[in-house]
Amino acid sequence: MRPFAALASSAVLATSLTVAAGIAPAGAVVGSATAPTGGWKVVASYCSDSGDVCFGIKRKGDLVRFRLDSFVDFGPVDFCVRKGTYGQDVCQSRALIPGAHDLYHASILWNGNYPDGGRKVRHVSFAGYPNTLAFKP
Repeated sequence: MRPFAALASSAVLATSLTVAAGIAPAGAVVGSATAPTGGWKVVASYCSDSGDVCFGIKRKGDLVRFRLDSFVDFGPVDFCVRKGTYGQDVCQSRALIPGAHDLYHASILWNGNYPDGGRKVRHVSFAGYPNTLAFKP
């Protein structure tokens, strides 16, 4: 059994993913919810079926943050943003950092790290996963 699945019903996992990471447990996609601390609002999130990897987009005012959490350190994480449906990807890489409860995480602010250029919907991919999340600046 994978570590995430073993912890799926524990308060530790719920706390680590919903408070620290601001994202939901395995298989969940969150449309809009307010994070319990810090004023960050979850815009979108996704967890793999196995629960080994979760990623999400959070907003606090004009700030937008992308974050990936994993039980496995698989090296640097590429956060790629595409403007519109057919735009070109702009990618930034960040190292996974060990955290609480055997989770690794990586995050980056959209602000200042990616081209702005308007209010068109952005599609974000995380570490090459086929699932993308969308947000509007």
